[in-house]
Amino acid sequence: MSASMKAILHQILHYLVLFLSVYTLVHNVHCITEDITDYLLCRKCGHEIARGTDLTSMPSKLAHRQRNDTISGVKDVLIQLFQNPHGLYFEVVTTQEADVQPTGEYSNIQTWFLDYMWQLVACPRCGTHLGWLYSYVGLESQKPKSFIGLILQNLLEDIESQTIIHIPKTYGS
Repeated sequence: MSASMKAILHQILHYLVLFLSVYTLVHNVHCITEDITDYLLCRKCGHEIARGTDLTSMPSKLAHRQRNDTISGVKDVLIQLFQNPHGLYFEVVTTQEADVQPTGEYSNIQTWFLDYMWQLVACPRCGTHLGWLYSYVGLESQKPKSFIGLILQNLLEDIESQTIIHIPKTYGS
């Protein structure tokens, strides 16, 4: 084999190793970022409340309005508008898991989800009211035993929090 042929094969081998290294690096980065989930945060204190991938659709016939939107990278999340007995409106998303603190007693009065009792839930860090824990009391075995309804207005998407600039009061006018 001639010297020029060895040089060409050496360069081809060099580029092949370089290509495989870059491919492996890109693949590893993709695998790592695939596991990263956007969180819904407490709007008041920034505590991580729920992962976007845990959001579920629990439709209610008692919702005033329903729409679908993308939240924390999850497409077609069901958002429902409810009104409480005091006339306040809440846009609510539902999830199977959330880092919330139940407060108070269960109630079945004015429930928005038939066959479910509700209990208030709050942020475990700052105590802000974030929604309701719903527990099933009906007879159907196919329905979820429980889920959490979170008030969308009291949450902040992780991606949104990265654009917030906090200016200390000492710099204010």
